[in-house]
Amino acid sequence: MLDEKIENATLENIEEKTYNIIKASFKNAKTFSDKGAAVILEEKYLSGAILYENICNIVFNKKRLSEMEKASASTYNRNCAEDICEEILKMI
Repeated sequence: MLDEKIENATLENIEEKTYNIIKASFKNAKTFSDKGAAVILEEKYLSGAILYENICNIVFNKKRLSEMEKASASTYNRNCAEDICEEILKMI
């Protein structure tokens, strides 16, 4: 089944699928960010200094790190592996 889908892929379909994957990844990151479990750093504004500053602001701030850990735990989905596989198969 997967081999057949790969053989039938066209450049247009691959570009569309890639766009959909990027869009889904951002949506997922935004969900975590909105809940306080992650920080989104846009690549166009990213530098080593900005990345370092953001990492330090999380790692060395015990309260913020604890809040992010709790927020992350609240997003747990027992069926996440199955859900991801189903979404990937839809995109192929």
